[in-house]
Amino acid sequence: MAIAIGPLYVRRALYIDKQPASIWQKFETLSGLNSWYGIGHTIDSFVQGANGSIELSVNIDNVRARFGSPTLCWQPGNEWSYQNNWLDEDSPWIWPIPTFTTFRLTALYSGTLVELLHHGFERLGADAGEQLQAYENGWDARHLSALRRICETG
Repeated sequence: MAIAIGPLYVRRALYIDKQPASIWQKFETLSGLNSWYGIGHTIDSFVQGANGSIELSVNIDNVRARFGSPTLCWQPGNEWSYQNNWLDEDSPWIWPIPTFTTFRLTALYSGTLVELLHHGFERLGADAGEQLQAYENGWDARHLSALRRICETG
């Protein structure tokens, strides 16, 4: 079942001139994911499927920070959503309740609209607005641009 997107979210999207099933192949393996989603951070582990998970890490001020968590929705060719929080208990960035990351692929014209959403910020209470703005300011579309380049050029 698809994950509902609440009112506070960061969305990046682009159109890829390939069908969803073709694009989804880049979601199914660690090497496929690394080719585009591993840009700017490291994918430390990935288990595909409905009972899967992902753990990633990024360097923030020369400190390795791990994030990710279990898969909540795995609909091949359509959606992958995972629970998202900082994984180190002593992390200064850890949220009291996780947010979510969702990738959605929607057939459109002869290709696919690919969306990357970080959502669930409304769950953070009084810090929701500040957290949303921080991610809105820091996110770009480089992962999706890399995915498009790989899918359209082979």
